[in-house]
Amino acid sequence: MINASAISQDQPNQLQRAISGSANRRIGTTRRFRTRALLGVLISVLTGDVLAQDVLNPDSQAERLLSQMTLDEKIGQMTQVDMGALKDKADVQKYFLGSVLSGGSSDPADNSPQCWLRTVEEFQSWALKTRLKIPLLYGIDAVHGHNNVDGAVIFPHNVGLGAAHNPALVERAARVTAEEVAGTGIRWAFAPCIAVVQNERWGRTYESFGDSPDLVSELGVAAIKGLQSERLSNPSSVLACAKHFIGDGGTQDGIDQGNTVCDEATLRKLYLPPYIAAVKAGAGSIMVSYSSWNGKKMHGNKYLITDVLKGELGFKGFVVSDWAAIDQLSKNYKTDIETSINAGLDMAMIPNGPENAN
Repeated sequence: MINASAISQDQPNQLQRAISGSANRRIGTTRRFRTRALLGVLISVLTGDVLAQDVLNPDSQAERLLSQMTLDEKIGQMTQVDMGALKDKADVQKYFLGSVLSGGSSDPADNSPQCWLRTVEEFQSWALKTRLKIPLLYGIDAVHGHNNVDGAVIFPHNVGLGAAHNPALVERAARVTAEEVAGTGIRWAFAPCIAVVQNERWGRTYESFGDSPDLVSELGVAAIKGLQSERLSNPSSVLACAKHFIGDGGTQDGIDQGNTVCDEATLRKLYLPPYIAAVKAGAGSIMVSYSSWNGKKMHGNKYLITDVLKGELGFKGFVVSDWAAIDQLSKNYKTDIETSINAGLDMAMIPNGPENAN
């Protein structure tokens, strides 16, 4: 096991080198704002359990922590790594990681709820050994129930729930999901998918509630309410993640991660309404789409992420990338980091780990 306490906090790694240097001079102020947003949401989620210390309010606590953080600690808080890519749980402390996720194949040995809880708690214990003791936010795809865990309640995918046209049913399913996710120590669900599907040949059509912006908006809000409940600090609440911003359901020929071709008026009329509703409902996080709009990758689209989502819509949560999605921007990983952060990304999902980025 790595003796994390013996490792210098200033030890460089590939991810830190990618973000530092010339990119650091350009995005330093941006990173401060992004890290503050992440800390604020994190504290809101975790005040009810691991953050037992005196907390005046999430914003004040986030500002206090941010004022004490080193550059490496800020970079770590903006980084999410897959559980299976971590050689040692102590890497959470080594890299000051803000988040760990479990992808489709990264689960504990026996996949039982008890084993999941122990695993998450072990990761959390390493986060609390860092200098500032900032808790870890663990994330998972709980898209039709806590679907990665043996014995969990499994619900129909969104396309089935959409056919029922019953917001109360969707909210109840999301509430049950939240209770089971939180019961395994996980406080962040990558759901709901609020894509407005325009081509049923798209391989992820089943993740959407339907082809109507109004229906998707209504049921998306119901899911967010069910997941987050009245207060994120409730022990059985989990952070929702509306996805995938924006236009993922409208790609040409239904090609996954493809190109959505339309004018801005159509984008706003067809694909934006569910996000307007999600922001108003208080969604704590939003995931960016792999897809492009008129040839421009969403992970590099500053106009839509920063100007529209954060500026015009007033989104106050944080924006996370999809699985290794920033790698698709170019062949230069340093440039990809710079481009995506400057576009408005708050957390980079780096599934292969900080030492194997790109």
